Amino acid sequence: MTTEALSKLHHASPFRPFHIRLGNGKAFPVARPEMLAYAPKQQTAFVYFENGSFEIIDLPHVIGLEVLFT
Repeated sequence: MTTEALSKLHHASPFRPFHIRLGNGKAFPVARPEMLAYAPKQQTAFVYFENGSFEIIDLPHVIGLEVLFT
C-alpha cells in the first residue's frame, strides 16, 4: 500500500467512506475526510472517531483500503 493510494481516496471528489486494513486484521473506518490526518514522510496516519478518540497507524502496516458503497 502506498501513501499515494491513501491520498487519492482521502481527497477523492466525491468522497466515499473507506476502511484502512492492517496486517493484524484490524480495520479503521474513515467516514469523512476530516476524520483522517497523515504525514506521508513520517509514514504515520491518525484516524479520528466520533467519540473524540483516535488511532495512530504506521502506514507500512496497511495492507489494504476498502471503499464502502452506501
